[in-house]
Amino acid sequence: MQRISARLFAIGTTLFASAVSFAEGPSIADVLAIKATQTDVTIDTPDEATFAKCRLEVSKKPSGWNLWDSRGMLVRKFVDSNADGAVDQWSFYQNGQEIYRDIDTDFDGKPDQCRWLRSGGSRWGIDTNQDGKIDQWKSISAEEATREAVQAIVTNDIKRLRLVLLSTEDLKTLKADEATVERVSKAQSKLETTFQDLASSLPRGSKWSRFDGHTPVAIPGTEIGSSVDLLIYYNGTVMIEGGEQSQYFRAAEIVRVGDAWKLVDLPALVSANQTINSGIVLAPSLDQQVVASASSTGGKEGDQALVENNEKIQEYADLLKKLDENQPNANDQKALVAYYNKRTEYCAFIGSKSKKQENREYWYKQTADSINSAVQTEQYPQGVEVLNQYADQFDKLDWGAKLGSYFRFRAINSNIALKLSKEKDHSKVQQELVEQLIKFVDTYPKSEDADDALWQIGNGQELATNKDDQAIQTYKRLKSEHPDSKLAEKADGAIRRLESVGQPFQLSGKSLAGNGNISSADLNGNVYLVTYWATWCDPVKVELPKLQKIRDKFHDRGFEILGICLDNDPSTATGFVKENGINWPNLIEEGGMNSPLAVKYGIVSLPYLMIVDADGRVVKKNLGFAQIESEIESIMAKKLASKKQ
Repeated sequence: MQRISARLFAIGTTLFASAVSFAEGPSIADVLAIKATQTDVTIDTPDEATFAKCRLEVSKKPSGWNLWDSRGMLVRKFVDSNADGAVDQWSFYQNGQEIYRDIDTDFDGKPDQCRWLRSGGSRWGIDTNQDGKIDQWKSISAEEATREAVQAIVTNDIKRLRLVLLSTEDLKTLKADEATVERVSKAQSKLETTFQDLASSLPRGSKWSRFDGHTPVAIPGTEIGSSVDLLIYYNGTVMIEGGEQSQYFRAAEIVRVGDAWKLVDLPALVSANQTINSGIVLAPSLDQQVVASASSTGGKEGDQALVENNEKIQEYADLLKKLDENQPNANDQKALVAYYNKRTEYCAFIGSKSKKQENREYWYKQTADSINSAVQTEQYPQGVEVLNQYADQFDKLDWGAKLGSYFRFRAINSNIALKLSKEKDHSKVQQELVEQLIKFVDTYPKSEDADDALWQIGNGQELATNKDDQAIQTYKRLKSEHPDSKLAEKADGAIRRLESVGQPFQLSGKSLAGNGNISSADLNGNVYLVTYWATWCDPVKVELPKLQKIRDKFHDRGFEILGICLDNDPSTATGFVKENGINWPNLIEEGGMNSPLAVKYGIVSLPYLMIVDADGRVVKKNLGFAQIESEIESIMAKKLASKKQ
């Protein structure tokens, strides 16, 4: 924080020193001379040419100074929060909203905490030694953690990287067992060398562009020997702009520790049209391709039984065990391909020599998973054809029906994943996926993957091709042919959502505010917008504050918003609501995208918006944010007209 003269309540001096009259207070230039301690902050700063139209005023409760620019927008607010006569909070604004704040919590005249707010993000850093550099993250999102990691690599600052990397202390917080600690330690053992390789591989001036990740998943703590459950993003992709073309990092696992998200290992660099395998370390169950060798000691009894008493099988089981114990680092794609190809060889051999059908199926499925993993590195695209060849062979065997469909399903998804990484027209690729999966379920109606295939088909029909009627029929088929599937209930909800116009909207659950339960019936008599949201969905961060303004505009005319929060962690959602001044009722239940609130209407993507009229019936569904205000205006006008009749 830059210090200036006593004319501006210099940090550590009296705010309104008796020796300095109000008339001798700070100038606009003095106020603007105080900079945010962190440089990655986008704020409004008036040009000197507009100073005459700016306004600098003293505030009394709390004491401080407020600066407005020539547009009448607040740009700076410096506050003495504890009335000791010295400034201890420095707030910086963009478009009239506070974006960043420096805080002096120990009131020694120097900032020791830094907060990013609203469109600035959610980071909350601690500067322990008050040197202007973050020493610890009190709060940071997964997206922001990847941005910090990229910036650390670009600037060759390994200390900065370690702040967003899972540490020994973090593992203690997660109550991880010794085996987990050892796995993470082994994964990070070559951090220094790998970090330098990454730092030298990125062009100067490279910048983080975006983070694409799946919905975070909850993992039982028992997997790491803990009573604390895990919340993890896995196989996320980070886009980096710089040089002649975009580059990509793959973040294998990002885990929440308290209010901060941490990368489990250094991200791996791949080219713009490549991805690499997960490299899962913390929670092995996330990687379906990484399984314990069936012959490993201490393994599941079922796995032990899958290794038959045959000298050759035992030999290959031992080779497989040794291979899995020395799995290469996820950054080394060529080594990964060699590993998975060798794994394919061993598993296929064990499968071919197994006499029991269940053992044979198990090991051939391991073969398929290993080939699929090799394909995902994109160093082995021919693996798609290998999967299809296996499927063709098993289709011809009396006992091979299950395996034929298993190999074919993975061939389809692997092939589509390859095309999505290369093709710009994703809708075209998604349509191809729908067509291939329709053929799959017609060919293998009893496949263990048929319910998943039907679910993907329905998703594609409603999201990629906007063919709701076809999607409804697909979801009905899923329910009919796979009534015991977990996806059947979701399909039922999706049908309810797609057929919702004209139907009552009925949903209830716990209040995010913690004050009991909320029911949609409580809002009958009002026109209201239903918005499904979560803080991990980027459009939500931008658009929900705008919805608040729409609510404020129409609220006196009988309009309300009902939020359905699909966050896994209520505290994260509560913080977002508080920071953005959102005051409409919000429901939340455990389970996120798999919660009863999401399943009831088969929500497949976020955000999702519906409008319900005063009679409690849905009048609009699947709206875009840009449509909301005009739709509300129209519906409210009709409501007013009906009252006059």
